[in-house]
Amino acid sequence: MLALILLALAGCQSPLPCDGPEQCGGNACCFDFPIGYLGQGPAVYCTSAPDACHPTETLNTRTTRMCETDADCVAGGISTVWSHCCPSSVMDRAANTCGGPCSRPGDSRSR
Repeated sequence: MLALILLALAGCQSPLPCDGPEQCGGNACCFDFPIGYLGQGPAVYCTSAPDACHPTETLNTRTTRMCETDADCVAGGISTVWSHCCPSSVMDRAANTCGGPCSRPGDSRSR
């Protein structure tokens, strides 16, 4: 019974504002999340340009892109070491974010 209640509640979560550039008219979909207690976020939002949302890390906040493919991570001609679209959890939802080498189901090695 408890499993059915938890399953029903999981379906009640609102979707993320975007999960890649497709939902942003081709512009980058950005994800900010705090590092420690002083950072910004978490926040997911559409940017105003394909080359916006450069993956960065400050002392308090990490920013990366939401993605569907590796190409989304470098769209707009940006240069980043976070060039792989990796399975992730964003605000308690399954999603993909740009990161370094990642392991994907079916891979025989990390990318």
